[in-house]
Amino acid sequence: MKNLFPAEEILKMVFRLVVNFTSMLPKTEEFEKMNTMELYLFLYVALNGPKKMSELANVLKTAKSNITTLVDNLEGKGYLKRERSFSDRRTVIVQLTEKGEKLYRKLLDSFQSLVEKVVAKVPQKDLEEISQGFFKMVSLFTEYSDSGYFSSKERKFIQTDEH
Repeated sequence: MKNLFPAEEILKMVFRLVVNFTSMLPKTEEFEKMNTMELYLFLYVALNGPKKMSELANVLKTAKSNITTLVDNLEGKGYLKRERSFSDRRTVIVQLTEKGEKLYRKLLDSFQSLVEKVVAKVPQKDLEEISQGFFKMVSLFTEYSDSGYFSSKERKFIQTDEH
């Protein structure tokens, strides 16, 4: 049986999606001064709320020392801050600053506008099929990832046919 979706084609599609996404970020000095890993870290914290340094290292698949450098850089730019956990003073929590929140809102507003323009060009039936297929693919790839990006609640949502 012929492989309908060779790995290289899927990789090309994912790569194009990532490159297109980053090229659609608002053209601001803030984003232009972030390297790729800083952007990933910033987005992960913005999307998921305050996180432990160790979780960030695990999710981004990098050493804790690299996370320290990335957080240092984003903290220096005013987008992230560190705080000690109240329950365990050894634990450091990373979260967005007010400046980081504003930057994230700018990105989200820009992305929302883009999504609305793209979605307007797709018939509703196609949009539902695309959405279900996309969620299913994310779910399947997540099962093979040990990053823990999705919570069990999010995995249940992704695995249902309600979208």
